[in-house]
Amino acid sequence: LKTVLTPGSGASHPEPGDEVIVHYTGTLPAVPPAEPTVFDSSRGRDAPFRFKLGEGAVIKGWDIATKTMLKGEKAKVVLAPAYAYGDAGSPPKIPPGATLEFEMELIGWVSHKDLFGDEGVIKTVIAEGEGWERPLDLAEVQVNVEAYAVVARAGGNLKKGEVLFSGKQTFSLGRKECPEAWEKVLRDMKKGAKVKLVCDGKYAKPGPGTIYVPEDMFAAKLAYELELVGWLKVEDVTKDGGVVKKTLTEGEGWERPNDGARVTISAKLRVGDAAPFLVHENLSFKVNTGIVLDGLDRASQSMKKGEKSLVTVKPKYAYELCPALAPAGVSANDTILIDAELIDFEKGKDTWSMSFEEKAEEMRVHKDVVRAGGYVCGEGGVSVGASFAKLRVGDGAPFLVHENFSFKVNTGIVLDGLDRASQSMTKNEKSLVTVKPKYVYELCPALAPAGVTATDTILLDAELIDFEKGKDTWSMSFEEEAEEMRVHKDVGNGLFKLGHLFLAMHNYERAIAFFEYSTSELSAELCRDVNRLLVQCHLNIAACYERLHDTANVLVHCKKALELDPSSGKALFRRGSAYLTMLEFYRAESDLKYALRLCPEREAVIKRKLNDLAKLRAEDDRKDKKLYHNMFAGLGQPGTDGDVEMKDA
Repeated sequence: LKTVLTPGSGASHPEPGDEVIVHYTGTLPAVPPAEPTVFDSSRGRDAPFRFKLGEGAVIKGWDIATKTMLKGEKAKVVLAPAYAYGDAGSPPKIPPGATLEFEMELIGWVSHKDLFGDEGVIKTVIAEGEGWERPLDLAEVQVNVEAYAVVARAGGNLKKGEVLFSGKQTFSLGRKECPEAWEKVLRDMKKGAKVKLVCDGKYAKPGPGTIYVPEDMFAAKLAYELELVGWLKVEDVTKDGGVVKKTLTEGEGWERPNDGARVTISAKLRVGDAAPFLVHENLSFKVNTGIVLDGLDRASQSMKKGEKSLVTVKPKYAYELCPALAPAGVSANDTILIDAELIDFEKGKDTWSMSFEEKAEEMRVHKDVVRAGGYVCGEGGVSVGASFAKLRVGDGAPFLVHENFSFKVNTGIVLDGLDRASQSMTKNEKSLVTVKPKYVYELCPALAPAGVTATDTILLDAELIDFEKGKDTWSMSFEEEAEEMRVHKDVGNGLFKLGHLFLAMHNYERAIAFFEYSTSELSAELCRDVNRLLVQCHLNIAACYERLHDTANVLVHCKKALELDPSSGKALFRRGSAYLTMLEFYRAESDLKYALRLCPEREAVIKRKLNDLAKLRAEDDRKDKKLYHNMFAGLGQPGTDGDVEMKDA
């Protein structure tokens, strides 16, 4: 029931799809002499409420009432339970079966046809298109474009209806390669859809993708007819632009390799338009083991079986961290292009379903592969100040030369055979080292330079120029152990940023092992430092498991962190986030609200998570309501049929 309190102006009403702006005060009616109870008010927040009309974003009665209002109109709207929160209500504020009263004011609306709310661009749909998919951010779209004048330019030679451009254009969304209005409509278009945009004022000026528009269009209106022919999906795999994948041929189904999967892939690696410097044909490897270039490893995990893609890999995910592995003609600063095809894959076992023995075996595999020539690792130990080495096969010319090369042993920076041999040498010693395949490229054939195979025995002409010994753990003071602990944590952080989660966890666990058991011999200050590092390591391990979707282990390490520091806001936030993924709303809300009190400086992040919780809880409640509604719909509940009566005062 609607009663007009203050008439509005004009004759138009908002339409479905429009963004409406309202002020409201919601009350629960009461029997006199009791006063009605206000349960919510936008005026109390001094901020009007916005929502899309007719899209189910609000309760049913609001959608029905708002579309009958004029701009500026104030009305009293009474909603029966069926048009509000139903028999279930919305505890604790709305009791079950409640009738609600709202005083509403329609401040205005933004027409879905008026793209920017200033009448600068008006959209008209010519054809809806087919299917359900729409291009996402970074997609490379192909569009048929026709641009023509709607109003002639005063004093100029541009005539009404004169065509400025007609043809196909290709550009990427989200990179400012086309007008803002095009970006906005194309993201909501399906394949084959066609729209007309009539642009005025600043929107009729030339810009990216429209250089054919005359500079002096200010006195004319311009129309674009856009037909979305299709698009190629583009994905920022690493979320920082480091590995970007353009899908050329869609794969099968929806599944993708998970952590631990074994993939079979064909790939050609090149720099620009040059010939490939490395070709993999039907190469089979286990992901996240450092067997192939980091960017290719990451891209393969985002692909579907049979998918063909062009992958762009920035130096950070190519040879920047390990320039010694770059083939001849390729520098550490080069961006690498990879023509990749995922031929097949076998999913790995999820970590949460592994036995302790299986997890231990996985850790051993990761350690062995990385030490056999992976990209990064962190074991600590002797620092080789400088070494000289030539690597060759038989009497062939050297395929790799290290001159005055400094590295820390047991870090995987050099070949395992050279690493091990250097630890057996004395200062200024020169040796000929014979390295069998097991300690060279056997475990990682993809790293073998051109002309070298995984089964080759390698000869090293090596000289140890200098070295600095690392200290044995048993002889370290508590302070030195704490410093070594900090080093391992920092190495783990670097690995985490690179996405090497198992290696990162390995370093965090090594850090924890220094002070796994408490000791009363630590000074108060050192004890605080050690506890802080232990909390950080446990939380970082939890973050790794969070990325691996292993919620059980996230909770395990959050618990250990909270045992050390019960007031750790970060631990509470991470545990609350884990509870949220399990839909344990009460526990999640309790942890997140406590974290908010402890960490006001992280208010924005925590409130976003609380908003996610509210949405998930509302969706869960909606599903429950729908379930119960369907169960009892056939019982013919009285008073729930019919339309809301609209009546003016």
